[in-house]
Amino acid sequence: MKRCFLILMVFLSASILYSQNENDENAIIREMENALEKEPANKEIFLKLGILYHNIGLKGDKGAVDRGEEILKRLIKIDPNNADAHCWLGSILTLKGRDATFPIQRIIYVKEGLKEMDKAVSLSPENINLRMIRGKNSLALPDIFNRIDTAIEDFEFILSLKEREAL
Repeated sequence: MKRCFLILMVFLSASILYSQNENDENAIIREMENALEKEPANKEIFLKLGILYHNIGLKGDKGAVDRGEEILKRLIKIDPNNADAHCWLGSILTLKGRDATFPIQRIIYVKEGLKEMDKAVSLSPENINLRMIRGKNSLALPDIFNRIDTAIEDFEFILSLKEREAL
């Protein structure tokens, strides 16, 4: 029962990721890329742009995955302890694993991505968004990565925070 609830929670939250249409995405990307040229140290723009590329990459756009990786790595160079950047980069690397042709390369990307997401949660363990991203990634991975316990841990943590807020 607990596992079914967790899976339902993941699928309901995924609808948020697909809320923008392609024309809106392209316009936002142009605006953000222009803003980044004007403010090359603006961490907020880097993060938002990286997340946007990530979400486009979820739909199968490999170019967006590559661009998102580049943007988030630049952000991490500016701010090495940015937990959000590490987590989104980790998720992008798992997408690169999804898209890789060779099985060994798939495993390498996924392991790199998991390492980044784990680092993000260690930097900011109370961050619900990071726990949700890592939990959803962990739940979606094949069993060979042994991440179901991490997914359950993350979703239980989120539920416990929500229960504490309700008190």
